[in-house]
Amino acid sequence: MLYHGVMLAEGAITPGHDLIVDGVPVKLRCGTSCSLPQNHFAAYPDIPVIADTALAAQGRASGKP
Repeated sequence: MLYHGVMLAEGAITPGHDLIVDGVPVKLRCGTSCSLPQNHFAAYPDIPVIADTALAAQGRASGKP
């Protein structure tokens, strides 16, 4: 089994991230608009995003990084 250390960010509105996974800040994004992760990366290019399946599929289909 593979385990990861996951903690919530310090506050409910911590800028840039929602979780800390294995010591790395991560933003969660769910929705129907590719602008959600795009806006995040514009402001926080070094913080990865975990997206729901539908949003991830839209991102792949858009061809944008």
